[in-house]
Amino acid sequence: MSVERVQKLIKELRSELNRLGDRDAGIKEKAGAIIVDVERQVQKLKSGHKDSGLVKRIADLVEEFEQDHPKITAIIDNISTTLSNLGI
Repeated sequence: MSVERVQKLIKELRSELNRLGDRDAGIKEKAGAIIVDVERQVQKLKSGHKDSGLVKRIADLVEEFEQDHPKITAIIDNISTTLSNLGI
């Protein structure tokens, strides 16, 4: 697993979020905030700094989305797994 994998998954997640309608604005906002956090963490990996709370926030997001948005949930879960494999 690599940083490149995380970046690919973020791109895929953004694509799925763009397909959501306006009624899902809250979901877009929450997922967007996680994307920003993940992107920051990817940049910090180079300096050895890790955000241990990030994976927990992602797991909480997965629980919230899993019923209504299974594809988005799967992508977010893959991001979480990849970050864990990177030692975050």
